[in-house]
Amino acid sequence: MRRGRIPVLVALAAAVALLGGCWDYVDLERRAIILAVGVDVDPDRAGELRLSVEVPSPSVPPQQSMEAAGAGPRKVVAHATGVSIVEAANRLRGRLERQPLWTQVIAVVVGEPVARQGVARVLDVFMRYDPLNARAYLYLTDGEAQAVLEQMPNAQALTALSLSTFTTQAPFFPEAIRPRDIATIHRELKETGSTVVARITILGDRLHMAGGGVLKDGVLVGWLDPQDTVGTNWLLGRVNRAPIPLTCPGDPDAYVVVWARLTDHRVSVTLDGGRPRFHIRLGVAGRLVDMARCPLDPENPGDLRQLVDAMTATVRGQAERALMRAQEELQVDYLRLGEQLRRRYPHVWRAIDWEAVFPQTDVVIDVRAHGAGIESPGLVRWTVPYN
Repeated sequence: MRRGRIPVLVALAAAVALLGGCWDYVDLERRAIILAVGVDVDPDRAGELRLSVEVPSPSVPPQQSMEAAGAGPRKVVAHATGVSIVEAANRLRGRLERQPLWTQVIAVVVGEPVARQGVARVLDVFMRYDPLNARAYLYLTDGEAQAVLEQMPNAQALTALSLSTFTTQAPFFPEAIRPRDIATIHRELKETGSTVVARITILGDRLHMAGGGVLKDGVLVGWLDPQDTVGTNWLLGRVNRAPIPLTCPGDPDAYVVVWARLTDHRVSVTLDGGRPRFHIRLGVAGRLVDMARCPLDPENPGDLRQLVDAMTATVRGQAERALMRAQEELQVDYLRLGEQLRRRYPHVWRAIDWEAVFPQTDVVIDVRAHGAGIESPGLVRWTVPYN
């Protein structure tokens, strides 16, 4: 019996020792919870980075309304410089009145000058330094990241919350590249050498998400405008739903709007004389949401076919424009075609210089209507025109 008690006593002693708590525990009341980070080039110190952080005001919790937050500043934006983000982050200890807590960072904004030099100085630190959150979403801005963090949103208490909201709206807003976390972007750059990242700008007194930034080997090589971005999202299969304005086949001065969704996305590659040839198939289905000025009748099979053809032609045009931008202007495969070639024909991938071959590669874009192509609520509702 005594021998059986010894293991129990040892286990209890170990449990008691563990109940003492964390040796470095700090109450939240003494923490500065950092929700957003901005990285810029320090204009006064060559080779150094300026790290900006957004911290909620201790007296105004982020969940409070704008009316309740009106009594005082909603946030604190502090910054420090260093040859590395880690050095700058450590210097913030002398500028924040609370101990910084980095694990809650949800957004990282990188200014254009840093992105032009390469985002490796940002991503590498987030992937290596445990206190930083590699699941934070990455954004590029064409100005300074500090200005984005200092922006006072009208509908949110913090810039970080505004950026977080953009991530949930992006699947239904194809004019913007969908924000993704640092770990995912880091993996894409390691695997394919290029990717496209969400873009944030300041328009007047508001933050605006539209377009994207193309990274090659971690360096920003160009911006995508909203129209280029729409086609890019179709080709990458990242469109959930999107409004598509069509020129009315019966009246070139009128427009029809179709709320479209992506039903199929397939990328295949074959070899033609030893050279790769790609086929991208997109399936699209739509629902009429506005055709008040168009004289066509969607309940007429012939008129409906014209509308469906206009929808698929519009999507194809958007995709072809994006492909042209990637191949002819930027000459960067952020469309991930090379990845398909590497998986399907690894021996060909190893034998060619994909960077040189990509701009001349044949890519066929095939857009097909799913099912009837377009649904019309006119079968159950009377819609305009009233005559």
